[in-house]
Amino acid sequence: MNNKDRLFELVRREEVVIWAGAGLSLYAGYPSGNKLKDILYNGLSKPEKRDIRKSQMLPDFAEEFIKLKNNNRHELLRILESIFIGNSPKTIEYHAKLASIPHIHTIITTNYDRLFENAYKEKGHVIISPKKIPFIDSKKTQIFKVHGDFVDPESIIITKSDYLNFFSKDSEYNDLWTTVKTHILTKNVLFIGYNIEDPNIEVIFKRITDSLGTLRRESFLIAPSLKPIKRNDLAQKGITYINVKGEKFIDELIENIKGNIISDQKRGIVSSDTCGKFLIDHKLYFELSPQNNKLNIGSLRASDDTVKSHLHFTFKGSTGFYNEFNEFMSGKRVGQLELDVNNIVNTDFNIGGIRIPYLENADKLIMKSIPQKKIKVDIVFDDGFEFENIPTELYGNHPFFHIHCKLNTAQIKIKLEVTNDKGILVNLEYTPNKICSRISEEVSELTFLKNIFSGNKFKIYWNESNNFITESVPYQKPFNDYTDFSLKYFKNLKTIESHFKIRFSQFMRAEINNESQKVVEEIITLINKGTIKYKWNGICDATLFDNSEETINAFKKMTEKEDTLVVANEQVKTEVTLHGQTLTLGYKKIKIEKPYIINLQELINKNTDEIKLGSKSERLIVSYTPTSNPQNNYILPQE
Repeated sequence: MNNKDRLFELVRREEVVIWAGAGLSLYAGYPSGNKLKDILYNGLSKPEKRDIRKSQMLPDFAEEFIKLKNNNRHELLRILESIFIGNSPKTIEYHAKLASIPHIHTIITTNYDRLFENAYKEKGHVIISPKKIPFIDSKKTQIFKVHGDFVDPESIIITKSDYLNFFSKDSEYNDLWTTVKTHILTKNVLFIGYNIEDPNIEVIFKRITDSLGTLRRESFLIAPSLKPIKRNDLAQKGITYINVKGEKFIDELIENIKGNIISDQKRGIVSSDTCGKFLIDHKLYFELSPQNNKLNIGSLRASDDTVKSHLHFTFKGSTGFYNEFNEFMSGKRVGQLELDVNNIVNTDFNIGGIRIPYLENADKLIMKSIPQKKIKVDIVFDDGFEFENIPTELYGNHPFFHIHCKLNTAQIKIKLEVTNDKGILVNLEYTPNKICSRISEEVSELTFLKNIFSGNKFKIYWNESNNFITESVPYQKPFNDYTDFSLKYFKNLKTIESHFKIRFSQFMRAEINNESQKVVEEIITLINKGTIKYKWNGICDATLFDNSEETINAFKKMTEKEDTLVVANEQVKTEVTLHGQTLTLGYKKIKIEKPYIINLQELINKNTDEIKLGSKSERLIVSYTPTSNPQNNYILPQE
């Protein structure tokens, strides 16, 4: 493992403190130490320029500058404030990138600008004086401005005397230095934005060495193209040099974290909280799932369409699968595609640069289509019928487009293929939900579907600047037959609901069959007409207890007449179960229409006491009464 990779891993383990110098602010348009000295020098009068040595180090130059101003710091602070506060930065790009790395909990900076404050915003807590130490918010990234800030001009450290006072045991700022030492004692230090020739870096190195001695952990310095003599100097101070520009290092660091963040969290070298913050900062939503008594990142998805995914692999599957995969990737079909991981090699899978290592222990890779747009549409038919707020998803690219409409009761998928002759092939798929929730919704949406499948013309409006298109679907006989049947069925259920004061809900659509249809139609007939007529050509057997002449003559007359009924009453209530609801119909009354005695001659000859009844019209009439009739069977004139 080289030094850079070693540093990357220490950052990923949340074990690094950043110590930032002026070089890290150059890209934003702020001056280096030498450039700042030039600005101060160029602002002097000719006599003042003759009295000061420009070649000296910035702290010594600033000390002399104040002496030229009658030992008054005001002019020096005014110039510094105008440079670092009065000028807006060109960009805060790399400070913002550092702010997107929650692994770094502490930043120490000698800079006067407010790039860190602008980048971290509410995620950072700035400390510029010992008075702020008791109020440190440990949940935020702590930003120590050890050279001060212009909110407190007296905190500004720039002259040689300022440096000496800051590190003095008798100085009130010694408490701030003590707090900083606590952080760098327990963490590795990364110096970034420093020129090895800067005098303040020499002071800092010496103070760290004197204060921590052999107890200090590793230190690293990022700088491009240092001369060998300078590298040797760093090595003698126990500081590991990494030859790279600061901005490039930050970019590489973020890429390294992206490539390892999921594995690091799974291995426990980074906290779930830090991992979650990093993912959110990089526009990724995630879910945690329990595994081996700890929470791991279970799934990832992009927060918006600016986040790109990358999947590269070599597949060892069949030609048939390749064709299926090609259709999926080209947008010819959408939905879900499953890949057997055993047939995948050379995998590189990331979302927004975050490497996904899930395939290492997975059985299959499931790919799902993501809609390009989600909208709600209103459909208005030429006859005035309207259906509003239909959730709609749009998929695909030219020449394949898919429109998925999600109703409460079903899903409609429309596939459009633009052909070479600029025509459009339309394929429509209708999938009702397995469970019927509300009868009123079924009736409403089936009425809407009937309008569509009948070929009626309509306008589609959607919620983007009130746009609309005019469209019609060619007459679809299979769908039309389905909607006719279903609409009649659910309207009948609605009538039954109202009559019996019940609600059908949460029943399986598979329960709708020939048997349930027959039950529904019979109940509707009872509700509308009060009776049901059944075709019947059977025989009804009864026992004759009275075979007197009078009784036999009565049977002769019944057989000869057309206006007689034989009635049988049941003494037990009839109940019917329909889609989870029990309906009480009442006490059944069965009437044989136009009855006749099949074996009349046998009765006359008194060869039997069993009566066999039939119907000349071959019909039974069934009705129900709310109360039972004590007379079980009787004969009465035709109603």
